[in-house]
Amino acid sequence: MICVLVLALLTTLALSAREPRQITLADQGTISGMYITRFRTKRIAAYVGIPYAQPPLDFRRFAPPEFTDLPKWEEVRNMTIYAPDCMQTDPKGEDVQNPLPKHDELFNKLLESQLEEPRKKEFSEDCLYLNVYVPDDFKVEGYPTMVWFHGGNFVRGSPNNVNPFHLVLKHKVIFVSAAYRLNIFGFFSSLDNESPGNYGLLDQVAALTWVKNNIESFGGDPENICIFGHEAGAVSVGLHLISSHSSGLFQKAIAMSGNVLSPNTVNTVSKELLTVDKVASAFGCYRKPTIQLLDCLRRANYQALLDVGGPLAEWGPIVDGSFSNGSMYVPFLPDLPSKMFKSDIFTPIPVLTGYTNMEDALRLHKEDDKNDGLSPREFEVMREEIILSDITIDNSSCFTNQHHIQDAVAFFYKPIPPTTNETVLRKLFLEFYTDKVHGATTYQLAQFLSKHSPVYLYRFDLKPFSDIANEGIPEWIAVPHNFDLTFTFGLPHLALPEDFAKWDIRDKSISDVIMKMWSNFAWYSNPTNSGVNIMWEPFEIEKPGYLIIDRKNFTMSTPETVNYKAFEFWTDFYPKVVEIGTKCCKEKVLFMTIISATMVVGQRPQFAGSRPIGYPELYNRTTTTADGLEDRFGEGTTQRLPIEANGDRDLIDRLSKLPIDKQPFWFINWQALEANRKNPQTYPQKPNVFIDPIPLSNQPISLNNSSGSNSQNLSNTGSSSQSSIGLSSRNGESNSLLNTASISQNNGTYNLQVPIRPNFNTGFSSQNSSNHTQILNDNFKQDSSSVGSTSQIRNANPQISTGYSNVNA
Repeated sequence: MICVLVLALLTTLALSAREPRQITLADQGTISGMYITRFRTKRIAAYVGIPYAQPPLDFRRFAPPEFTDLPKWEEVRNMTIYAPDCMQTDPKGEDVQNPLPKHDELFNKLLESQLEEPRKKEFSEDCLYLNVYVPDDFKVEGYPTMVWFHGGNFVRGSPNNVNPFHLVLKHKVIFVSAAYRLNIFGFFSSLDNESPGNYGLLDQVAALTWVKNNIESFGGDPENICIFGHEAGAVSVGLHLISSHSSGLFQKAIAMSGNVLSPNTVNTVSKELLTVDKVASAFGCYRKPTIQLLDCLRRANYQALLDVGGPLAEWGPIVDGSFSNGSMYVPFLPDLPSKMFKSDIFTPIPVLTGYTNMEDALRLHKEDDKNDGLSPREFEVMREEIILSDITIDNSSCFTNQHHIQDAVAFFYKPIPPTTNETVLRKLFLEFYTDKVHGATTYQLAQFLSKHSPVYLYRFDLKPFSDIANEGIPEWIAVPHNFDLTFTFGLPHLALPEDFAKWDIRDKSISDVIMKMWSNFAWYSNPTNSGVNIMWEPFEIEKPGYLIIDRKNFTMSTPETVNYKAFEFWTDFYPKVVEIGTKCCKEKVLFMTIISATMVVGQRPQFAGSRPIGYPELYNRTTTTADGLEDRFGEGTTQRLPIEANGDRDLIDRLSKLPIDKQPFWFINWQALEANRKNPQTYPQKPNVFIDPIPLSNQPISLNNSSGSNSQNLSNTGSSSQSSIGLSSRNGESNSLLNTASISQNNGTYNLQVPIRPNFNTGFSSQNSSNHTQILNDNFKQDSSSVGSTSQIRNANPQISTGYSNVNA
């Protein structure tokens, strides 16, 4: 989400000479705070930079936060200086791996415009601090507390970048914003109980524990705590609903523009197997034992960890249910969120959640094209690539009837009547993407939650009336990601004196209504309990409903304003189509042994980094493309950028200059797609897998039975009833870039042909006679022997020995 300049104090805010009352914290000490004042008389109390856990340094790096023994002090400590943000790349610097999205860039500019002297950004590993903002007029009864978790895709962000002045002043809530560890510091996992990961989320648990124990001292009610987050913060909210670590620490939840059920929200062990190896290799550490790996990484320089380790993975929450191994470790996330919600494993509390109508529209915005339309070809390719990601993530080691899945989606999202109008196709693509990623997942989450507690859904369609809030946003975009926060935190009321007139009075009124509904929910678990004349009905399975927030009015949804049929398509019909299309993944077929045996052909080169399995070593590792790929777009073709590039041609150029082992997977595959478009004969597209950017040459591989009887020779002669075989990875990672093999049978003779790239070393050394590695299943083991340049694969029953020629042309 927002990862910039902190609205530490809005420029017009001044500190009063008189301090608010001192607060004594449980098991820590006494603190003093400051007043934030506007218009001389309006003020709130603020206590900032309060430690809620021990600094996660040295032996506490890559470990859960220590919050049972909190930092203590004897004298009164002055809490008036904001703590540094957790380690992350500077949003104003260049981060090729995680570039600042356009919606963050524009929203940051809007925040900057509200500041006279933005404070200098500081980053530190010692960052587990929180801020508390309190109404000035302490009441006898406790205030509700809203605990804010910032967004930033779990790699960037700050608790100091929003100013809750108006929310606290007018709506009488206590607002707490907490920092949590990010990127590799917050989410590295050794995939066992020594260092399980999810530290950023456990930091949030520590912060909630601190709030539970101390908020009464600030005038808050410890039994009325509402967790509240945006984007990654909203995903965090969803994860706290299902984690036993968080149970009992809050009573209601608000999740904005982020959903725990969205695709790729959490990582799995199979996806992260290579990540641990890459991190160990990058820092020269032994992979095993884990305690030795951790000791090595804990001695690494923090900046090196960020610069080198940060780009090695897509850091985020991980399913850690398999790490206990009989130990006392309690997983934060025992299973996939979808499975846990489906099994009713969650805390049944009131929830308010929703999204904007154009969350991802700025991804389609092209700086040099005011139209921002999509050609028919762009529309089809972008849609197909998104669906392809669903198929290949967990099913890339098998064959799929991909075209059936694509056809089902194309049938539901096709222009009727057919059109080449780029504006119409852009609108249709946004509907497709918003329905799939935001609408359907919100709808599905509401179905799970509403069985046990009230759920309030909204869709934010309201484009601000003020030009200052729309600067840099094309006219055709209503509310992109982040810009609902303009109203949630009362930005129209927080303008500098010289900008005050730039905000339309209507935006100020709308902001008041939004803040009132959100604070009503914190107070009463009902957003329209008091002070607003709006009907917002809770979601029911038999009567689903959203509050549609737009310029005209706030009304409940109708079939004309919300496409519930599309939500049912994505949550019910589409998973069945994918299951049928990948049915063969679950069937054990005769040539599974061949798949296991042929894995050596595609062994991953050690330098490969984030490059897919099987990519050959290039002599010049700073070269980003193989020969013939320099012209990525071909002659006479329309340039087509990948979705991940967000329309940024400069990003493509920057990535092309990276070393070969530092380029992200999507960029590699995109180069291959472009190569195929230019020369499909040289760079063929194999069915149901990604395109290999390296030209192929077929070389026969023979399997010989060494047991005497039942001899089977798999040669490259004869061909009938041929079928394609996919190769699988030893470590569970997708290797869809590997070439498919073919097996045929002729008069009882099996023939196997595996495409091997020229100058590609299978990676097996004839000098190592003690390397025994488990491959795929317990029946197969690899034994690199000293017999010429061959490797043996043995199966105990039947006894088949497989000889592979080591290709070193």
